[in-house]
Amino acid sequence: MSNELTTLFNNKNDDEKYDLVLNRIVKQDKLWFLDNEGELVLYKDETGKNFAPIWSDEALALSNPPPKSKIKAVDMDVETFLLQFTVFLFNSQTQLTISPMPKDEQMISQNTLAFARDLIEIIRLEQGEEKALYYLNELKNIIKM
Repeated sequence: MSNELTTLFNNKNDDEKYDLVLNRIVKQDKLWFLDNEGELVLYKDETGKNFAPIWSDEALALSNPPPKSKIKAVDMDVETFLLQFTVFLFNSQTQLTISPMPKDEQMISQNTLAFARDLIEIIRLEQGEEKALYYLNELKNIIKM
């Protein structure tokens, strides 16, 4: 893993890490998750709820699949995530878990729609109101179906 990423996330609280992850995802137009032969890798928390880990950087995602398994880290662009994947996660009642660094003991859990809203807010700040409104309206239409 790069020293740049270690330095970036080091000595930050969870809110700062969460904001960094959102900003990096928007800046790179990409987020990472785990895949097992075409299936999203889901885990269960202590209450039995599904959660899917995601990362902002390839190096972080690649440091997480178990060795010698068929699980691999794969990427997805932000638009696909917002307009297709968010609905799947919402319908399957899957939370997102953001763990910026492999050595982090605490993961940041977030409701899928709240994460999508936060991502759209960063898009609004970085890419403009028009693009953010497009995503908000599309997401509202999809969820109403």
